[in-house]
Amino acid sequence: MKHILYASISKKFVMALAGLFLLTFLPVHLIINFMLLKSDPEPFNRAAHFMATFPLVKIFEIVLMAAILIHIGYGIFLQIRNWMARPIGYKSGAKAETSFFSRFMIWTGGT
Repeated sequence: MKHILYASISKKFVMALAGLFLLTFLPVHLIINFMLLKSDPEPFNRAAHFMATFPLVKIFEIVLMAAILIHIGYGIFLQIRNWMARPIGYKSGAKAETSFFSRFMIWTGGT
């Protein structure tokens, strides 16, 4: 069991779970912000009041921040470990046509 906790795949799994948790924030944020497009501001005001006063929202904010830090930290950690595992790059031919984000994914967080 101890080997599973320290395995690279376990760290990648934790990073993926943190990323999936971050995705739960997006639809909620989007729905609340879409309320601003209505002519009546009252639904948005109620949602804002709820988020400012409901205690579980504060806990969710802390968990969300932890997920952000875990996702970023594990991403950087895993990339550095990959670089250290093979300090000499693979011999390759001409570079394939890839997007900017594919080449610099570790720095941009994009895909």
